[in-house]
Amino acid sequence: MIGKLFDVAIIGTELAGLAAGALLVKRGFTVLVIDVESQKHQVKKNGYTLTEFPGLFFGFGQGQIFSEVFTELGIPFLEKKRFLLGEPAYQVVLPDVRLDVNPNREALFKILQAEFGNDATSIMSLLGEVDRYSSVMRSLLTQNVVYPAYSMRERYRLNRACGSLGSDFKDGSRMFFNDFLQRFPLTPPGRAFLESQFKFLCPVYPDDPTLFYAAFVLSSTNKGIYKVEGGLKVLEDIFKERIISYRGKLHRTSTIEDIDFGRVNEIKFSDVKEPVRCKKFLVSTDIENFFSRFHPKTIKGGYGKQLAEAPGKLHEYTLFIAIDANVVPVGMDENVILHVDPESADELGEPVFLRLSPPESPEYAPVGKRLIAATALVNPESGELTAAQARDIANRMMRQLRYLIPFLDDFTEFIAYDESFALYQSARRSKIVPAIDPEDRFGVGNLPNRTPHDEVFYAGKGSLPGLGMEGEGISAYIAANLLTKQLSK
Repeated sequence: MIGKLFDVAIIGTELAGLAAGALLVKRGFTVLVIDVESQKHQVKKNGYTLTEFPGLFFGFGQGQIFSEVFTELGIPFLEKKRFLLGEPAYQVVLPDVRLDVNPNREALFKILQAEFGNDATSIMSLLGEVDRYSSVMRSLLTQNVVYPAYSMRERYRLNRACGSLGSDFKDGSRMFFNDFLQRFPLTPPGRAFLESQFKFLCPVYPDDPTLFYAAFVLSSTNKGIYKVEGGLKVLEDIFKERIISYRGKLHRTSTIEDIDFGRVNEIKFSDVKEPVRCKKFLVSTDIENFFSRFHPKTIKGGYGKQLAEAPGKLHEYTLFIAIDANVVPVGMDENVILHVDPESADELGEPVFLRLSPPESPEYAPVGKRLIAATALVNPESGELTAAQARDIANRMMRQLRYLIPFLDDFTEFIAYDESFALYQSARRSKIVPAIDPEDRFGVGNLPNRTPHDEVFYAGKGSLPGLGMEGEGISAYIAANLLTKQLSK
């Protein structure tokens, strides 16, 4: 590896970076993937690894992004039992209702009729509308456009592609989700059923989202959430294996000391004497930190403005609870949106999103144990939680969790109060993607894959945050296509 000139150096091993790396090596380019240990946010405790883990896997259906990526890489993943459409996709628990959300619309309607009565028709009408908007938007983003558009040429192509949209879809791009909800007569439980899903089925929840953004979230999640045996690590390992098999390189380092930009770019590691050279960079971690450390003068124009924006008012606080696997009730899904406040059963309290670590996954928990990540959306007055506020939120989440799992305390290994707060602080020190701009044409975009620096590209959560994991896949695919064009000149 030392002394070799690579076509692309990928900084970070997040999903988007690994997927883009696998695509690039398959296309014949030399790729170095750099795993920077200092950038990882995790805590080890009693054999558990406390770290964010996705519970919802999007984009694996026929014609969706990961299906396209795996086809290009020659991986028949849909034939493997590790990738199965979730039935149910997840569960929603309200004070008087506990139901499975089935990906099949017909089956879901029967469940809603039994639980919500007259609300069922309104909910299904709303979901039908967001399906319609979503299908048009998804077909648009699969065309030869770069979104969000940055250069004049990219904006021209996007505007041209949008010209085929009907007037109702153009109006929808300017409509807010709450205004759209008013069209459908719903009781408070029915509205809570929809809003609680919307808040947690995406990694970024803007304060006033557009209809297009909501259409992406609600339609895709109800129709195509997959359960992946082994979780995110399985996907990461698949892409790493492809990178290595196509003669790409993986290098783990404690930190990157410096980067010299020039005719040939050089990367200096703390644990390697000789620098590594590359033509292009693809950053899949904190892009703001990359520029502030290595080339701050390149941040200018719209890109710099987006990085300088304050994070959205709402942000996530996650509490980790280590449990014995035997306490998990029969029928409890690995993903539960819990909207229950047992101390005031007449009110709908703030929801909590529960994710169970995959069974028998030693990268998260010892054998026979499970890890619960309980997430709440918070909006502290000061913009940051204090330790006391975090403990109060954690206690409220535990009260709701005991409602769902009556014997929880008897099987709890530990509640990671201090560690969870430390992880929250660590994540807040990193750049948090700003809330999606409701003035954005489609309400889903944020950072373009092309940066102001000609040799630096970006792929990751900040590019299409409203699409969750599917957005990471689309971001990886666009970045790989951009780099392929650049390197093929």
